[in-house]
Amino acid sequence: MSLLLLEQRAELARRSAEISRELKRAREEVRRSHKVCSAACWRNAVAILCLCDGDTSAACAYASMHWQKHHNPAALRTNLEQWWVSTIAADRRARSVAPDTAQPRAAAKAAQKYLTESKLHRFVEDSNFEFGVAPVTPAVITEVHRMQSAVAEPAACLLSRSASHKS
Repeated sequence: MSLLLLEQRAELARRSAEISRELKRAREEVRRSHKVCSAACWRNAVAILCLCDGDTSAACAYASMHWQKHHNPAALRTNLEQWWVSTIAADRRARSVAPDTAQPRAAAKAAQKYLTESKLHRFVEDSNFEFGVAPVTPAVITEVHRMQSAVAEPAACLLSRSASHKS
């Protein structure tokens, strides 16, 4: 009789361990499905969103480039839109123009760098499409200086021009 109880106890322990592993896998899958990007990627995407006056296209493009592990573009766009609507204008401006701590400052710097690089990429693509050759180095350098002195433009044109050339 005690042998039967020991076997049943061992079977219950095995089943309990199996159920625990399944539960842990299920929890991890749920966690991954809800996480649209890393914390640093989110801060940078929000800074890009603020610099682009609420246009989510550049922020989503940034996130898809930098967070490919479990990237969910629809969820990210929805989260960014919800953040934009629920945040007051002063907080949005503080995120992009005058961040008060190190992480938001780094995010604003990364956002500005990404937007500048995107605009430069678009300039080279547009020049290449228009003239059939890549622009000469002095033209690219002049464009970089012009962009650095200009105020950030809305992101809608960052992606739309290059998308129209690819079709």
